[in-house]
Amino acid sequence: MNKFNFISLLHRLYQLDMFVYDLFTAIAFVVNNIFNAITTLKGEFYFDTMIIMVPVYEALMKIIPASTQTLNNRRSAIQAKWLSNNKCDLALIQAVANCWQNGNVNVTFTPRYLTVNDINNMTVNELDQQLISNFASGNDQQYSAINIEFVNIIGVPGDINTLKNMLSAVVPAHIPLSFLYKYLPVSKVNNMTVNELNQQLISNFAY
Repeated sequence: MNKFNFISLLHRLYQLDMFVYDLFTAIAFVVNNIFNAITTLKGEFYFDTMIIMVPVYEALMKIIPASTQTLNNRRSAIQAKWLSNNKCDLALIQAVANCWQNGNVNVTFTPRYLTVNDINNMTVNELDQQLISNFASGNDQQYSAINIEFVNIIGVPGDINTLKNMLSAVVPAHIPLSFLYKYLPVSKVNNMTVNELNQQLISNFAY
């Protein structure tokens, strides 16, 4: 808002008065400062725009940021910590993973199947209550896991430790995390130009 917004509201006889002009110049300066402060404060109510409140929330939540963390990473850690107070399920873990701003992450759950050892320790009644889908086939794993798949990232993403810390705060301790990375196979390399190949990191290749 500028001084002309105020002056235009006055009678036209006063609009050319230099005293009125100077007076509303000073008033507009003060009002603009107030508007700027309000705009800044509005941003402090949202995780992805807060600046002033970042160290405040970190202190309240007892978060110690690493010296290498960017402002966005610190915001993500605060949002993840905030969400961790909710009931833990796959939707919550996905929401926490979405707070991480270095790429898209897809969260899935692989259940634990019953093995021969499990069956040997069951009574007949317990075995009768089991569903066929609970039994492991030849390729099924014996342990449950929460799978973290990086959708649009090649190789090990940067700042992976921030994501691990965020997830460890909400994932049950008895369920391991399985991180699934994507690498460049030979078929992808064959379709690259020399310039595109020169821009790739060695860690992006599968070997």
